[in-house]
Amino acid sequence: MTTAGYAYLFWGPLLIRETLHLSNAATGWLTGGVAVLCAAGMLLVGASSDRHGERPLHAAACAAVVSAGALGAALFQDPIMRIVCIAIMQIAVTSFLAPFWCIPTLLLSGSSAAVGIALVNAIGNVGGFIGPFAIGYLRTRAGGDAGAFYGLAVMGAVAAVVCASMRRSRALR
Repeated sequence: MTTAGYAYLFWGPLLIRETLHLSNAATGWLTGGVAVLCAAGMLLVGASSDRHGERPLHAAACAAVVSAGALGAALFQDPIMRIVCIAIMQIAVTSFLAPFWCIPTLLLSGSSAAVGIALVNAIGNVGGFIGPFAIGYLRTRAGGDAGAFYGLAVMGAVAAVVCASMRRSRALR
């Protein structure tokens, strides 16, 4: 999910500007609007996760939406639909964080939780490096964005499966 999040943060404004042929100011307003929706999504998913006491399923659902958004961004040729899919992808990435960061402390306690959170953060930082680099590489090699979005769709699907499989853990029941 970090890979998709950083891919949007670094490449999103450029993709939006190129796709919709907007000015820099209009691109900024649009990405700012997406950021507001991201904050609202995180609050809503976090509240739902708290209300239901279900972290892995909420995280898996957000990851599945990321995958669907990335797939839509790759497949849709209509500029508006493409940007809507990219925005949905980023909203789901941000919303994923609320239930996801609750999981390590459910599985681990004390100093083990601190080590677990540090490990998850370290792996996420690798994704933060790979994401923007992979998007740029795939855009250059494939001559477009579709290959990069297919890659993000696969990563989102894998994250959804991993999060959904956590429901089988005794610690999370």
